[in-house]
Amino acid sequence: MRDKSITKSYVFILCPPYSGSTVLWKLISTSIAVSSLPKEGQFIPEVTEFMRQAPWNADVKLPWEKIKEVWDQYWDQDKLLLVEKSPPNIIRTCDIVEHFSPVYFIVMIRNPYAHCEGLMRRNKWDVQKAAKFTVKCMRQQAENADNLDNTLCFTYEEFTGNPERICHKINLFLPGIGQVGRYHQHPGKQHIRHADDATRYSLRWPHHRFVDRTF
Repeated sequence: MRDKSITKSYVFILCPPYSGSTVLWKLISTSIAVSSLPKEGQFIPEVTEFMRQAPWNADVKLPWEKIKEVWDQYWDQDKLLLVEKSPPNIIRTCDIVEHFSPVYFIVMIRNPYAHCEGLMRRNKWDVQKAAKFTVKCMRQQAENADNLDNTLCFTYEEFTGNPERICHKINLFLPGIGQVGRYHQHPGKQHIRHADDATRYSLRWPHHRFVDRTF
């Protein structure tokens, strides 16, 4: 039974592609207070035509009233927390804040070297294209971390290295979420290559923004 004293809220997982958003989304979805879309919101059939037209072009204006209307039909409106995770949302947070309220953001980044490797392997990009896109995502996430309200920030490496600690942070951050399922670390092939990689990308990346950061 939903706690009527707690206001229903929207939760957006802001995370670049191939950076762990799916496993985080599945973890959060284990809560009985959560309703998640059946797939990334950008791939819901009624909105794919315009959300996938130029997903990473911030100059393309999207019909957010229509998008929200469609997503609301897929979410279980009896749940307290309505969750979405499309990666291009990281560049569209101003529109999200305008159309979804109250809204909470979980902002996650991954080691940029690992992110580049994923882009090259899965998208068949060359190193220059992958690096340029990774830098774009990192800069945008830094801006999101600095400027958005109701934001919890952490890294993929923190998440996989100590999932129970991140679960505790999520429990404190999201009103009414209750218990989320225990999540084990991924198989070794999905781990970062070196245990200290998470500290290496402090060069040029304001990593302190993602340490114990809750607003």
